Amino acid sequence: MTRFVAFLLVGLGVVLLGFGLLFLVGSGGQTSRLVVAAVGLGGGAVLVFVGVVVHRRADALTPDRLRAEILAAAQRGSGVVSAAELRAALGSRWEAGRDQLVALEGDGSCVRSMGASGEQWVFEALQPVQAVRRCTHCDKALPLKLDEGTCPHCGGHVEVAQERVELKGEGLYSMDDA
Repeated sequence: MTRFVAFLLVGLGVVLLGFGLLFLVGSGGQTSRLVVAAVGLGGGAVLVFVGVVVHRRADALTPDRLRAEILAAAQRGSGVVSAAELRAALGSRWEAGRDQLVALEGDGSCVRSMGASGEQWVFEALQPVQAVRRCTHCDKALPLKLDEGTCPHCGGHVEVAQERVELKGEGLYSMDDA
């Protein structure tokens, strides 16, 4: 409904702009036609502006847009996003975003948990992974360059697997670190 109103406002604004231009071109210097042209151009511009603002606000509340913003925030946080981060990112749309989080939980895209900063959502598919060569018997991590199928420490079977890693904490360095 809101989008319909936005399109209606833009449509009326364009019509008024057209009439304003028509009166401006055909004014022939007559003051009354110039006034009508100015009213048409000004009113049309205002209606187009209001229509665009209404449309943008309606678009910001669509489920697809909210999901995209939630997933972007989770991706920035290596697959974990807190309620405080989402409140900051969504602002006044937080309540509508919460409904989308419930839907994302329902379809298995994320899991809600309590973290150090309070309520948070973990998106496992967005968490970074790394390849690790690991012994199935002693659980020792081995270099990926190692081509052997047996562990040099215990003789167990060695497999390459994908493991999720957390990119927060002491293991991080910036490009400025030398």
